[in-house]
Amino acid sequence: MKQGKKQKATRTFYKALEYIQTKGQSSEQVLNQAMELASPLLKLCSSKKGSKNVLSPRPLTLKQQRRVGILWMVDQASKNKNRLEFGEKLGQEMLNLVNGTSPILQRKLLLHKQALQNRSNVLMTDRIL
Repeated sequence: MKQGKKQKATRTFYKALEYIQTKGQSSEQVLNQAMELASPLLKLCSSKKGSKNVLSPRPLTLKQQRRVGILWMVDQASKNKNRLEFGEKLGQEMLNLVNGTSPILQRKLLLHKQALQNRSNVLMTDRIL
């Protein structure tokens, strides 16, 4: 929802849920599963160590996880070139997530692999010596 277009965003969301129901699945269950599958657990933040820029993984709160998951789903649905309405594209993307065929899963896996590679760069600010 950008620039105060709440009514349009609501209509689009309900069309996505209707599309899921026409495919014979429970829209609430699909939505919850899609949100859980699309949400990353952490983010990579760039910081300077000496003269190098290094990536350090940072955990996301539940609200941040859901927001990033929703943004990824909307972004992937907008890249879809089908001649469907946007709500139907979004519903299709949620179904793809649940079925395990969405590129979002690869994006999340890549992010987690990068975080695992850069885990030595974690800043320990809460350490007590």
